[in-house]
Amino acid sequence: NGGGNVGINETNPSEKLHVNGNILASGEVTADNINTTVQSLSGTTVTWNVASGHNATITLSGNTTITMSNLVAGTTGNLTVTNPSTAYTITFSGYTFLISPILGASGDTITMSGNSEKDVLSWYYDGTQVFINGTLTYE
Repeated sequence: NGGGNVGINETNPSEKLHVNGNILASGEVTADNINTTVQSLSGTTVTWNVASGHNATITLSGNTTITMSNLVAGTTGNLTVTNPSTAYTITFSGYTFLISPILGASGDTITMSGNSEKDVLSWYYDGTQVFINGTLTYE
């Protein structure tokens, strides 16, 4: 408690900072293997380089294949999908995917809601598989 700056020994950069309490930050906070940038994906054949942002948006214009790349074990992210009136599909590739049964997937392919709705898919990578769950038809 109390305010002030915390110095880190620049001559020994492997030293760890130990804190009892909270660390508050004003501005951007970064950490290894985490990038909170929201990418705008487009097209029907997309490569999602997660190293450039763990979160993304896409507006579907047809059935779409999204190839994920550069995942690091323990990371998570979200994909926000804006649908046209047609219910197109998203097929995931690049890794082994396990998709929540509630999304009604067929293999690595999910039929999105269509009807000009928004869908949100969340993912988690455990180092071997990508787990995908989410909610269709946000209003």
